Amino acid sequence: NNETLRKMNRMYDNTGAESDPIHYSSKFYVFYTLSNQKYKNIKIMSIDKEHPNNEFDDTLEITSYVWADDSHLVYGIANDGIYVYDAKKCENQKILSGEDSYKITGYDRETNIIEYDDTKARIKF
Repeated sequence: NNETLRKMNRMYDNTGAESDPIHYSSKFYVFYTLSNQKYKNIKIMSIDKEHPNNEFDDTLEITSYVWADDSHLVYGIANDGIYVYDAKKCENQKILSGEDSYKITGYDRETNIIEYDDTKARIKF
């Protein structure tokens, strides 16, 4: 049931997914380990089992992430860029690149404006 799923999500996501909807998807979970303030060993799990589960490369370290909607995970990699991962299609797309730290601090689902490193940008995917 949904309450159990929400509790599971809270157990695995120490960012407080309940109070912060941009860290929550109703279709997918993000599992990770947190090390030196970076997310590692990232796994994406389909809640309803309608889509494939996936794992990111073990060497990948992301600075932060938000769910743009229920199936698009937006994440930052320091000194590289910001990516969008389509969890339904298991596809990655780089949408911004550069030398910033790409620590995502906010995302507006209505306007598609992402906030990172004291910068705001409208993203398309």
